[in-house]
Amino acid sequence: MIRPMVSEAELKDGGAGLVVASQGWFVMNARDDRWFHRPGRGKSLPPTGVDECEAETFFPMLGMSIQVVPPGEPTTTYHRETGPWGSYCADPVAARYNASPPEDTQDGRVAYARFEPSQPARYREGLLP
Repeated sequence: MIRPMVSEAELKDGGAGLVVASQGWFVMNARDDRWFHRPGRGKSLPPTGVDECEAETFFPMLGMSIQVVPPGEPTTTYHRETGPWGSYCADPVAARYNASPPEDTQDGRVAYARFEPSQPARYREGLLP
């Protein structure tokens, strides 16, 4: 059986770097992709989508992200898988490392309210080796 070949994805420059604009395969240098400055949590490069809409539209079976985090900054907030959805859990040990939400919650907005919103940004020279 011959299977149809997957087409190449379209890449567009959204002002902060290249973003995937259609389904398909792509090859891209991480320095050309759209990065996010996450105050207090380093830099993030999510080539498979920054939100649920992008991820589900272009990569419904894949998710990845590159994180560059300075010493002493958390990468995320303490999260425990409980039931089908999981929850963000207030934890005294995680709090010592700024990785705890102020209270137990299933709402990511509450869990990350202490951080400024992430901002799209072009790659900054020297960020990657």
